[in-house]
Amino acid sequence: MIIPPITCKDLTKRFGSLIALESVSFSLNEPGVVGLVGPNGSGKSTLLRLLMGTLKPTAGELHLFGHSPRESRRHHTSIGYLSAADRMFPELTVLENMIYRGRLYDLDHQRGSTMAARLLRERNLYGLRDRRPDTLSTGQRRQVSLLSVLMHQPKILLLDEPTTGIDITAISQIYRLMSELCEEDVTVLLATHSIEELVTLCTRTLALHDGQLVYNRPTVELGHTRKEVRDTLQYLFLGTEAPPRPVQMPKVEPAPTNSEVVEFANSQPGSNGKDPDMIDFEYSVMDYDIHSGRAAP
Repeated sequence: MIIPPITCKDLTKRFGSLIALESVSFSLNEPGVVGLVGPNGSGKSTLLRLLMGTLKPTAGELHLFGHSPRESRRHHTSIGYLSAADRMFPELTVLENMIYRGRLYDLDHQRGSTMAARLLRERNLYGLRDRRPDTLSTGQRRQVSLLSVLMHQPKILLLDEPTTGIDITAISQIYRLMSELCEEDVTVLLATHSIEELVTLCTRTLALHDGQLVYNRPTVELGHTRKEVRDTLQYLFLGTEAPPRPVQMPKVEPAPTNSEVVEFANSQPGSNGKDPDMIDFEYSVMDYDIHSGRAAP
């Protein structure tokens, strides 16, 4: 029997009188890219913290490959997280930063050095190994940060808006890497507010609003065009006057190939432009303390 990567049942988290998540239930049964959307304060960061094991549920159940995130170190090595803000030590080189990240997951110096060098070579970034973070472009730092998260070869990857503010070349590299990870049976939970990214990369979408799961279906059912998808999300989050017309369930398209991902990335506006199809909702950022390997309070 295949054990689902992520299973939540009636997952609830309260902070005093505040209900951050209420009776959230879903199961991701196979690898792939799953979109996570919702307004600021909808419970996305709380869900990510619960998945990482840095928060304890108030009620309900949460299992990663059949195990509770807080019951053993097996969870520690099965999941990786990339925050919206890069976390690199300015006094260390790229290679040293990656080796240090590996140490958080029990990789000794030799194994960490070998893994870091392999990841950098595979992405044609080996030439950056001796450079310090302040000499890298924003896109280069983001790519290195993502590779650092992959040092321990996690099977579940949480990405918080990984392409925000970076150039088209870096975006295409990240999309290609995400496609390759799916082929290696990695489950990617992608927090995004880009409609284009959502419909192009994500086979399924989870939408949170006021701590409740309001959408958990194939992304293609949000609509056939970008406008239909935008209208559906606005209806879910803002309660627009006219609900979207019923959408027939079409055949779910297969995950994009590497060439399709690159073609999509190259078609996007520059990092200095504003995409008119971005969802106008703020997203919570969960800080990550690289010193302790825990989410910041």
